[in-house]
Amino acid sequence: MRTMTAMMSMLLLAGAAFGQQTNAMETYRQALQVQEQALFVQYGKALDAAMKALKMKGDLDTFLVVEAEKKRTEAEKTVPAPADAKDAFRPAAESYRKATAELLRKYVAALDGLVKQSMLADKIDDAKEAKAEAA
Repeated sequence: MRTMTAMMSMLLLAGAAFGQQTNAMETYRQALQVQEQALFVQYGKALDAAMKALKMKGDLDTFLVVEAEKKRTEAEKTVPAPADAKDAFRPAAESYRKATAELLRKYVAALDGLVKQSMLADKIDDAKEAKAEAA
């Protein structure tokens, strides 16, 4: 009976540890998504500011280019690669790409830390899962 109780306790603890690992990775994923969304909103605001400046300048042609990008961005929920962006909004696209690259670098670093924690806790499967997520 004691052996069965001890085994059940160990299984429950292992399940809780796995849950903590899963929760940590899910927390990282959610934080990444929130920060990516904030950067996407900033990109939209940069387009709005460019449109306002172009309106003040009276530059209809460039205004229409930026306006089309704003509509495309809202519909597709994507930001073009800087190389694909038109001159009128390339700086905003470059800023977005630099910020998201830094965000992803931090995400991978956090996952690497999770791998190390899992290894120290002798949770090899958890470490493998975190490493796969970082890849």
